Amino acid sequence: MDKRTLVRLRRVCGFTAWQNVNLNLANFDDLSKDARGKLFDNNIQTYVAFPKDLRDTAIKLTMKMISSAWRTYKYRLPDTQSTDESAQNSERC
Repeated sequence: MDKRTLVRLRRVCGFTAWQNVNLNLANFDDLSKDARGKLFDNNIQTYVAFPKDLRDTAIKLTMKMISSAWRTYKYRLPDTQSTDESAQNSERC
C-alpha cells in the first residue's frame, strides 16, 4: 500500500471511530462481527478500495486502526470537557 493510500485509510478510520463507534462501549471487542462488517462496508470500502479476496485481512487491518483511534478519542475526551468547563467558569466571573 502506498503512503497516500495509507494516510487516507488512517483518516477514514479515525473519522469512522469518532462518528460511528459508541463511546459507551466498555471495550472495542464488544462490537459484534456484524457491526464491524457494516462499519467496513459503509465507511471504509467506500473510500479505500480493497480486492475482494483480501476482505478479511482488510477488515482486520481497519478494525485495528479504528480501535486505536477510538481508544485515543475516548481517552482524550475528559481533557476536552474539563477545558471547556474551566473556560465557561472563567467567563462567568
